[in-house]
Amino acid sequence: MNKKVALSILSLALSFSAVNVGYAAELTSSVVQTVDAKQITEVLSEKINEPTQALSSFSSGLKKVGQLEDNGWYDETTKEIDSQKLREAYLNFFNSDPIKYADSIKDVDILVENTIASTTNSAQSSLVSPSSVAAVNSLVKLYGSWKSGPSVTKSTNMVTYTNNWLTEDNYRSSVPIKVSSTKRTKISATLGFSGSIEVKNKFGFSGSFTAEQETTVSQGADVPGWTAWGYRPYIRWIEDSYSGVYTTTYTVVPGGSIFTEDTTETGVNKRLSVKSNEYWSVVNTNKSTSASTPLPPSGAPK
Repeated sequence: MNKKVALSILSLALSFSAVNVGYAAELTSSVVQTVDAKQITEVLSEKINEPTQALSSFSSGLKKVGQLEDNGWYDETTKEIDSQKLREAYLNFFNSDPIKYADSIKDVDILVENTIASTTNSAQSSLVSPSSVAAVNSLVKLYGSWKSGPSVTKSTNMVTYTNNWLTEDNYRSSVPIKVSSTKRTKISATLGFSGSIEVKNKFGFSGSFTAEQETTVSQGADVPGWTAWGYRPYIRWIEDSYSGVYTTTYTVVPGGSIFTEDTTETGVNKRLSVKSNEYWSVVNTNKSTSASTPLPPSGAPK
């Protein structure tokens, strides 16, 4: 082999190698395109329940219902509480209805500690109730229960979605193609409970959290001839509104007067129904190379 031929072969080999390297780089250097979802949230349907009689006739305010036994648990001179005597006074009151106050009887030692701590922290404060109860140092919660409810007053079906479809268009060609680069889009919805701690505890609802749904069209996916298709994400969720009347029993320290107060407790719980991707496709049945590609549907997913 002469020198000129050898150089030609070497040059051809180098050129072929360069082409292959360039082609490989093109395949491995694909950039993922993130598409702004511009998400939309809409009401799909709503059901309003009739409020109960207790809710419609609700009135707020403190009402005196009894008195702790005056066994010397509070010293007016030293402004100190005898924890053992207070414990006895509490138990005498709770034992008037041991079934109703079962939890309070079980936690009486914690209640005594909280009473002493509350009085100490509020030594310089005063409270005047909506019912014109005399000024006191501390109002201590003894017991709480639901007078009515809580129940769902309104239930709303919601949807979060986007009209920015991830589409591929091969509508005017008979030759199948592949997706040239990866695209993705994502939406989110803030769900969970917000509102009264009493409603939250009643049903064991979780706090706020974020539900997400992502749609991805991957590089290399097939797009048949005469066809256009697309995907978009959506999240369906339900918003339940709760309301009920909660009765709280308090004692006043010093003094030992027992009061109850009815309050309307409300909250909203947003729960996930489904999150998924909607698919759309259209075929150019006339096989027209000049036809316009139809647009994917807008509005809430069906």
